[in-house]
Amino acid sequence: MNHTPGPWESLDDCVRVDRPNDPDHHMMVCSIPGFLTGNKANARLIAAAPELVEACHNAISQIEYLHEKFSPTRSGEAVLSQLRAALAKAGAE
Repeated sequence: MNHTPGPWESLDDCVRVDRPNDPDHHMMVCSIPGFLTGNKANARLIAAAPELVEACHNAISQIEYLHEKFSPTRSGEAVLSQLRAALAKAGAE
């Protein structure tokens, strides 16, 4: 993946890197136009993206492990497909 590693934090009008021990720890990830008109939820979602990608990868690993130990279920396969599609959309497959 070529994205800026997290963690990220949402501020008033942007999302920035939150790594105090890194010289680039104040690097802006993105700006949020119209922040004061209701985009605060978008900023929080964007800031959570690195952790969400990691959680998706972990969930895939867990489901695949369980499928090796037990019989795969259709619901498990559907969740795997959904997770993989979300990661692909984010370019994080």
